[in-house]
Amino acid sequence: MKKTFKITFVVLFLGLIPMSCKRDNCGEVTNYKDYHIISFSINTTDLKGLNVDTSLYLDFDSVVKSIQIDKTQDEVNNIKLDINMFSQTVDACDPKRPSPLEKIKEIIIISKSEIGVVPNKISSGDTITELFLWKNEGSTEYKKFWMYSMPENIKKNYGILLKLKERFFENTDFKFDIKIELSDNSIHEFNDQVLKVK
Repeated sequence: MKKTFKITFVVLFLGLIPMSCKRDNCGEVTNYKDYHIISFSINTTDLKGLNVDTSLYLDFDSVVKSIQIDKTQDEVNNIKLDINMFSQTVDACDPKRPSPLEKIKEIIIISKSEIGVVPNKISSGDTITELFLWKNEGSTEYKKFWMYSMPENIKKNYGILLKLKERFFENTDFKFDIKIELSDNSIHEFNDQVLKVK
């Protein structure tokens, strides 16, 4: 009998509390949405993110390929409500930022040029992913593809940077394709990318 009384009291107590939506200190409240990745964009930039002239020979460690999310499609509303029955408010501040629903599964880089790299000559069609390093934009350390798995996700305005791992023995002008495979098995290709490095 006492347990039934306690449960009934709690239910009535919660039902009688007038709740309001607390937006103080939130700024403008936005209903953030996760999204599907529709397409990527790619640019050739310097280490500061400024576009460079790809017709010029540049130092191998001063130029990167910057991969960014281009187009997206919103999917679900993830607003978080935090009920505080003592302050009689509902906190509508949403700390969660939008994230892509697809994760990066793999990045593959394929040569479209003959490159005379000692000790192994690279032919058109060879996979040359191991010649590059990658990092998340905003982080400080470049990583080797074969030692580290790709990041689980790539977010808007925080892309992935690809940089050559080492200098060639001579000025090198070469083309290559970049393929990005996502967790939904979709493949996004950037064909005929160019690097001229020294």
